[in-house]
Order: sequence, then C-alpha cells, then structure tokens
Amino acid sequence: AEHVYNDDIGIEALSGDRGEIPPPTTTANTASNGS
Repeated sequence: AEHVYNDDIGIEALSGDRGEIPPPTTTANTASNGS
C-alpha cells in the first residue's frame, strides 16, 4: 500500500498522519466524498 492511489488518504489516513479524524475508515470516506 504505497502512495499510488488516493494521495489525500490511504497511508496518511491509516497511519493517522493527518491527526484530524481518528478513525481511518471515516477519514477515507469523508475525504473521498467531501474532499
């Protein structure tokens, strides 16, 4: 799982690098639909 797909999410969301939304699943869904 490298930074090939979903530049905004993926590794960052799973690792919680963003530090915005704790749950990775919610982050992925929100980023996909919201961002």
